[in-house]
Amino acid sequence: MSTLPTVLCIDVEPEYRELKSATEGWLGLEETFRILRVFRNRWGDATGESPRFSWFIRMDPQIEQIYGSAGWAADHYRDLFDEATLAGDSIGLHVHAWRWEPAKERWIADHGNPDWIETSVASSLSAFKESFGRPARTFRFGDRWMDDRTVELLESGGVRFDLTVEPGHRAQPALRRAEFATGFLPDYSAVPQRPYQPSVSDFRSPGSPERKRIAMIPLSTAPDALAAGEPNDDAAQIASRIGVDASPQRSGRLTADPNPIPVWRSGTTWMTRLTWDCDGPGPVEIRVGAPDGTVFAQGGPHGSAIADDWIRNGTTFFLQDVEDGRSLRAENTLDRLAVTVETSPGGSTGIAEGLQPDYRTLNLAFQASDVRRILTSRLRDPEAVHVAAVFRAGDQMTHFAANLDLLTSHSVELSFATPEELMRAPGVAALQRSRV
Repeated sequence: MSTLPTVLCIDVEPEYRELKSATEGWLGLEETFRILRVFRNRWGDATGESPRFSWFIRMDPQIEQIYGSAGWAADHYRDLFDEATLAGDSIGLHVHAWRWEPAKERWIADHGNPDWIETSVASSLSAFKESFGRPARTFRFGDRWMDDRTVELLESGGVRFDLTVEPGHRAQPALRRAEFATGFLPDYSAVPQRPYQPSVSDFRSPGSPERKRIAMIPLSTAPDALAAGEPNDDAAQIASRIGVDASPQRSGRLTADPNPIPVWRSGTTWMTRLTWDCDGPGPVEIRVGAPDGTVFAQGGPHGSAIADDWIRNGTTFFLQDVEDGRSLRAENTLDRLAVTVETSPGGSTGIAEGLQPDYRTLNLAFQASDVRRILTSRLRDPEAVHVAAVFRAGDQMTHFAANLDLLTSHSVELSFATPEELMRAPGVAALQRSRV
């Protein structure tokens, strides 16, 4: 039985997005590496093959400003990356467009500033080459941002494989509402799910016959209506194995009224009221999409807030205990609520005419039930030639461990590969030849 080549992208970066000061180490990377050491052995026992992973290291101006050197992580964790290289892993580059704005005393995701983007990418490529003695061959831009000018810069700088694009996601001004940003994240609604060499005029479209040399390897995605699932019991069952206490210290309940939300005509405006009720006097936050997702509301143990027509079918809210500075992790989630958008009078929950589904990316920090649905959609797709997942080192480690167990249960269907190995795989190579 043939297997789908599977690329696991690991973004290597600090715990916080808007950095204020340097930390002694990137503990999330250290824990991720520890867990993957164990996973390598388990996968090898199950399949007889050693899995290869793809690491993408932050070396952009934000890292240089905070840590004093863009190559800080490569230098500080040289032994880990040497070990990864010996195991056959790919080491590549990860860039964010953060720019410090003194007047606001905040970081800005400056996607709307082409000169800053070029500076960030060019300086990062230079730092990588200085640290590793070779050009970066694999690349991921943060927050799924990309444009044609950047693709040209990457290609001229020696990058051969880009793993930024996330099919199905629509344009939006910023990944997280609470952050400052310029420009828009790209519209990927028409991007194919299969690897391709892009057109010379649009990086989101396969080129034929004229195309660029760089290969775009899309991350695996699925409509959010398919991805939204039940609470994940796997994480709790696995918490003790990785030394995480998955039980919140308080209890709380999150409800929505109405839920389902009736939306029967294109152009309809809708809303629902979310209400939370928790024991104890401490503060809570309502986050969207993940325990550390965008802040929707915050306040005391009892309250409510209106969510309007930015909601999509399957939008999930997390009630987080933030008392005493508790971290935004699954172990501090008091309740989780998925909202249904009901799109026909008969009660079905498909996508109404004129309403585009949101998409969710195969991110191993998500609940295992969500990851299972996205993975299943790829495995059932007769046109699928690969799987590509992402994980931000240190993010939701309980979920990460549970999702590695999930991948192991599919070991007869999946085989881990680097981006270069993926592009040489028979199904992908044949696809490229067919476009010549």
